[in-house]
Amino acid sequence: MFAYILLSTTFYFAQHSKSHYLEDIQSLHDDGSAMNIVRGGSANGVVINEFVAQNNNGEVDEAGSFEDWIELYNNNDFSVDLSGCFLSDSPDNLVKWMFPQGTIIPENGYLIIWADNDPLDGPLHAAFRLSSLGESIILSNPDQSIVDQFDFGSQMANMASARVPNGTGDFFIQETTFGYNNESTASVDVNLSSMMNVYPNPAQSILNVNLPHELSGQAIGLYNSTGVLVYESVAQEFLLIDIQLFPSGLYFLKCSETQQKVLIVK
Repeated sequence: MFAYILLSTTFYFAQHSKSHYLEDIQSLHDDGSAMNIVRGGSANGVVINEFVAQNNNGEVDEAGSFEDWIELYNNNDFSVDLSGCFLSDSPDNLVKWMFPQGTIIPENGYLIIWADNDPLDGPLHAAFRLSSLGESIILSNPDQSIVDQFDFGSQMANMASARVPNGTGDFFIQETTFGYNNESTASVDVNLSSMMNVYPNPAQSILNVNLPHELSGQAIGLYNSTGVLVYESVAQEFLLIDIQLFPSGLYFLKCSETQQKVLIVK
């Protein structure tokens, strides 16, 4: 059994050569004993931690393709065997994709699932794709009891929705932290943001936006902290956005690759 688990785990980490993965697996075997795994295929304590639903130029899978992905995180202080558990994008069909036998997620560790509907590319390729317009991600046990579920709205290209604090917090839009702690990067704060002048910020009723001439005519959108598009228009060098009906909270204004944080207060 130990040899089988070792081979399964080694196969996975061969696909993801980041150094922290290697450190995680090494720590599991330093005492020369078998891994402390919860058997029986229970995902309890594992959460949907981060995902990208429109990956155009980020991480690539084993085939060298830009595919959408889902990151799971194990909040337990022991490794978990996900064999027989399910991942789905539909509340009406929780059994869309079953984790293959020998799928192990280390204690306080990460597991990447490619959401590309291309199972021939490898064992950790789900039988569905994510919609950038919004849908659900659902993790469930073999008995179809739901362990974790997140319903999301429209997503930004090449940006992640991630739990902050890592493993426990709410979802925020930020740059990707593929297989790493989500707090290792700040929420959306792109260098190009200096091209966009937004004021007042915080704002209460009206948002003034100044953009360079080069961005005129492109789509501009305001997203809430969960990635839902709440306002969309055509960019101009000067734009007024009425935010009186938007609830208080953190938002992100995006035009092309230019993004700015916006805080709405009432």
